[in-house]
Amino acid sequence: MATNLIKGPTMRLIQHLHPTIKQTFLLAVIPAISFNAMAGEKVDKTLTTSASPIVEIEHVAGKATITGWDKNEVKVTGELGDRTEAFIFEKKGDDVILKVETNHRKIDWRDKNPGDGDDLTIFVPAKSGLSYTAVVADVEASGLTNSVQFDVVNGDIDVSDLAGKVKLESVNGDIKLDNVSGLLQVETVNGNISGNHEGDKSTRIITVNGDIKLKTSSPDVQLESVNGDAKLELSEIEVLSLTTVNGDITASLTLAEKGDVDASSVGGTLHLKMQKGVSARVEMQAHAGGDIVNRLTADKPSSAKYGPNEWLEFTANGGRATIEMSTVHGELIVE
Repeated sequence: MATNLIKGPTMRLIQHLHPTIKQTFLLAVIPAISFNAMAGEKVDKTLTTSASPIVEIEHVAGKATITGWDKNEVKVTGELGDRTEAFIFEKKGDDVILKVETNHRKIDWRDKNPGDGDDLTIFVPAKSGLSYTAVVADVEASGLTNSVQFDVVNGDIDVSDLAGKVKLESVNGDIKLDNVSGLLQVETVNGNISGNHEGDKSTRIITVNGDIKLKTSSPDVQLESVNGDAKLELSEIEVLSLTTVNGDITASLTLAEKGDVDASSVGGTLHLKMQKGVSARVEMQAHAGGDIVNRLTADKPSSAKYGPNEWLEFTANGGRATIEMSTVHGELIVE
């Protein structure tokens, strides 16, 4: 590729160099080249980089599979979609930029799974910092140990074996996690979140119109849900924040000695399942017809003389941790 772009006296001089020197020169030139390709074309391109570059990928439609490997190279293979107008793959300093430009007028943005989009396989150094954005695409990623961010509209995100800071956002798509560690932030609209997360970094999960099924060992968990149910399998919790509107949350956990739980719902059930002998001071309030169920002690909720309100305060086994729960027209359960 480089020999096609270097012409004239410079090329004649290069041809007379020692083979080793010639190869070194060409490898130095290639990273500065921008490759362009057309619709339906096969792609097989490689750029040499460092062990930990920043890789930015801007994708429009199709499918991408991203894998971390032990080479100081970024490699892209696959086939471009029928709507693709340009394929740009270049270096800027030590950063790598991959852009797939598409004719927007030919895309139905409501189509979640376009059959004629790009089909790309991308290899990057395992320590790469990665940013991926797409409009109508599904993406899979694995084997990365640095910070990564994925933003997709109309598509699914499926990640595994990630060890750095992870931020995932999808609209009209599901997000799946497997063996992900490090700080985690996941947001979906019209999509489900499922999988497992390891490590001691904080976890933040937000969903609208979607369900959550997550197992995490994080001691600091925040969950917000609207119009969806959540099932959490937690480890030892130091800080837990739960908020739901029109959805149920069930969380199984071991509450740390000085742990803090703050949970609220509107029109939904909050159910905490804790270890035997949990030590906590508990405050529960239910408004507008809400209910309170206490299975930790024999304490019973009190009811307002006028109005459909209930409340309950009690201490279990010394009260070293704190639990505060409230609901409007929902149910609170502790056990």
